[in-house]
Amino acid sequence: MTALLVKTIATRLGVAFKEYDIIPLGSQTKIIKKKDSSIYELFGERDLSIIKFFWYRRFDTAMTAFLKCVKEIQDFILERDPKFTPPYKIDAKDPKIEELSTKLQFNHDQVWTRALKYMLTNVKWILVWLAQHHR
Repeated sequence: MTALLVKTIATRLGVAFKEYDIIPLGSQTKIIKKKDSSIYELFGERDLSIIKFFWYRRFDTAMTAFLKCVKEIQDFILERDPKFTPPYKIDAKDPKIEELSTKLQFNHDQVWTRALKYMLTNVKWILVWLAQHHR
């Protein structure tokens, strides 16, 4: 649902993502890298074999791409409204939010959960800004 929300916000604001495109498909959402059309799944696999190791990399890439898309929307809003101040800083070079990684692999559950909470909070602030300024 968050992918659909972010995609809808971007469409409503006229933001064209630079590197990635979000394809909201419910529980099968994907992220497409525009440069080479690579597809990354933004959902979990049920397989617990060695394939899971490779899935983590694809999922982590999708999560990083998703955070970059949220950052692009924030930057778009900041260009138009310098007073917009989302509570958590997203680092554009090393996609992290408040120095926390959104990558699941090699991360602690509590850290990953906090990073996603921060990202969702920023999306909430974006949504509030959109409701107040873009009719």
